Amino acid sequence: MNEKIEILMKQSYVEYGQDTCIFSPEKFAELIIRECAKTAENSFVYWPMDGSLQRNGCAITILGHFGVEE
Repeated sequence: MNEKIEILMKQSYVEYGQDTCIFSPEKFAELIIRECAKTAENSFVYWPMDGSLQRNGCAITILGHFGVEE
């Protein structure tokens, strides 16, 4: 399994009561979505019209699609 996925899985355990931690599928999904958005945010698109590089804007679209706040 991808090391990044394993890290996200470990971060997905939430405290449940005083002595118990449980895996939260919702937290895991949110972390994956945020990771995807972060990756998209750091990517650029080449615009041949003026030869410039610009952020592609996908990060906000990904977060919004899944209802995850920035």
